[in-house]
Amino acid sequence: MAKPDILNAEGEHVPPVPTVAELLAQSRQAHLQYRAAAGTVDRTGKILKPYDGAKATPAVEEALAKRLHAHDLDPEHADPAWGNDGAIEHAVLVRFYQSWLQRP
Repeated sequence: MAKPDILNAEGEHVPPVPTVAELLAQSRQAHLQYRAAAGTVDRTGKILKPYDGAKATPAVEEALAKRLHAHDLDPEHADPAWGNDGAIEHAVLVRFYQSWLQRP
């Protein structure tokens, strides 16, 4: 279902606030983009798929931003979408993204 158009006092379009579920889904999608760009190696160290930092870094930035936005909207994690968010806790993912972005 499409969200209704919202106009401010000047008649300008105001984008609707995304839901927690939408933000978490967008964060998961960005995480999958990171995983696809992260590259892979086999057990011997042979590169099967090279790392693509030009795609991985923005994907991690987006995953973190969407997740933090969802948390800002619902800091108590009362929305049922948090329960469908996967096996890894929110705080663990946030720390992972933050540490990944701070690496050299």
